Amino acid sequence: MIKRAVLIVFILLAAVSLAAEPMDMIVLLDVSQSMFPYFDDTINFLLKDLIDGHLQTGDGFHLLSFAGSPEQEIHRVINSESDMEAVLARIMLLHPLGRHTDLLFAMNYLYDYVSRLPLRTSKNILILTDGIHDPPPGTSYPAETAAQRENNREEVTRVATKMKREGWQVRLIQFPRDLSSAADSAGTGEGSLAEEQIETSGEIRSPEEKPKDSSTSSINESGSSGENDSNLYDSISEALGVDIIEYESGRELSHAATGAPHLQFPDNLGAVARSFTAPFTITNYIDNSILIKLNRIQTRGINILDEPVQLKLGAEGSGTLNAHMTLPESFEPGEYRLDVELFFSDDLRIFPRKGELIFELKSPVNLAWIKIVLFVILGLALLYFLLFFIIFPLSRHIEHNAGADKTYISLQAASGSGRDPAALQKPGHAAQSEPVHAKGKVPLLEASHYTPGGGGKIPLSQISSSQTAILQDMKPGHRPIEFRLSGQNPYNGGRNIRWVGKNSRSVGGGGSFFLIFLIKVPERIAEVTFTETGLRFTPIREEFFPSLSGPIENCLNRPVLLETEYGSFTMVFREWISPLERINHVLHLTDHPGVTPEDMV
Repeated sequence: MIKRAVLIVFILLAAVSLAAEPMDMIVLLDVSQSMFPYFDDTINFLLKDLIDGHLQTGDGFHLLSFAGSPEQEIHRVINSESDMEAVLARIMLLHPLGRHTDLLFAMNYLYDYVSRLPLRTSKNILILTDGIHDPPPGTSYPAETAAQRENNREEVTRVATKMKREGWQVRLIQFPRDLSSAADSAGTGEGSLAEEQIETSGEIRSPEEKPKDSSTSSINESGSSGENDSNLYDSISEALGVDIIEYESGRELSHAATGAPHLQFPDNLGAVARSFTAPFTITNYIDNSILIKLNRIQTRGINILDEPVQLKLGAEGSGTLNAHMTLPESFEPGEYRLDVELFFSDDLRIFPRKGELIFELKSPVNLAWIKIVLFVILGLALLYFLLFFIIFPLSRHIEHNAGADKTYISLQAASGSGRDPAALQKPGHAAQSEPVHAKGKVPLLEASHYTPGGGGKIPLSQISSSQTAILQDMKPGHRPIEFRLSGQNPYNGGRNIRWVGKNSRSVGGGGSFFLIFLIKVPERIAEVTFTETGLRFTPIREEFFPSLSGPIENCLNRPVLLETEYGSFTMVFREWISPLERINHVLHLTDHPGVTPEDMV
């Protein structure tokens, strides 16, 4: 167990160290005359891009040049901006003046050099040449005969195979071999002198005075076939298992050479608020899909990226990374060319990471006006609540009572004029023979239909407004039941005042007989019906009534707990009595001393 734990810790440490390992970038650069037409592009764009964008703190940069023989030009660990400036300054001193190109000597030198570098760093090798092996006299790898050229191919294959076995990443960039174009590009300046005059043993000779025994002469005399035999790049490419990258003017050569994704900063963003989104275009230069994660965007020592953002790119594909960022309050409104640096996850070396965002920061919105608008909206919402939930229901209640009073007055008038008050009632219902009076001769309302507390009758005065609909639903042997739910508005036009008999009546949402509209519940979660013992409540959906173990007999005026995902609510069923009937009971209290209004109803 202990050994396994130690092994796991070792693996984790190894993984962490691998993710954070620095890199050694080794460039093998051909400085022979055949490179003249492309040398400025190579120096000013390719190598500068590699140093400015691809290298990071702790990386090592190594420049090896070769023509007739190889040599080390630069070896420096990048720890600061001054290190990069020193490397760039040394590169600018290079010139393509070599007469010969001993590619095999350079390949062996490259392998020996990289083998001596620290093992803890990853090795990224970039070879820049036209691929022609054109060695000087006295070389160990002559190319004058077909047999020698075949031996050279076998030797360069052996060296390249060793590099592949070491696990080094090698990329090959091939430049065209065209000396005539080199002369055209050189013109009449120093470049022309470098092309046309060749230094040999301290003397300057013209091209016509070249020694006839040089390998160049043998290659030229052999024609195109001999030159093809001397081109070793195909053998190197095949042994390494990598493709050759052809040089093209204006191409993003540094990204093709390293495989690093190319980051393109957006154009002028125009007018933006303090929080805005900037689109960054990223291009993948390898034949595998990659996942890019942007961790932060730094400017003036602060991170302005709101949160990390990711983008997945297919093989050799491109996409847009939309980064949402917020500027601090210290940024005043105005036009900006803001220098920023983007930081990605450590496993990808995207460049260029530094650039500028061009935009105009707009003035912030006046918060005072926003507050005013919010207050107006809140005021309108409060007014709506008052009108539709308090004032309008109260007015309907007052109107209902007023209508009942008018009914009572009309009954009294009919009685005084000798007319039968029963004539004003609903057809088919009998009236009481005499009205009931309280002490002090306070007239009580007459009744003609059943009420629980009024001798089995409902007062005629209730036949007005919404109460008419309630009486119209009356059936023989049925009793009016009012259903109430805590928090639910009971003033809904008598919707939950219904006549119930021995038939079961549903309770719930949707089209239930007793409707729950305050919260969303299924239809028919329970039912009620009259039995010999009274009104029985039977739960149908037991999950809404976990506190019940079965039906409730005689559930009138007994609270029933309803449990929903919105909370707990109390349901109550009671016999319905109109407001004016309740007034009759209150007025009749003088006939029953010691009885409370609750006892009367």
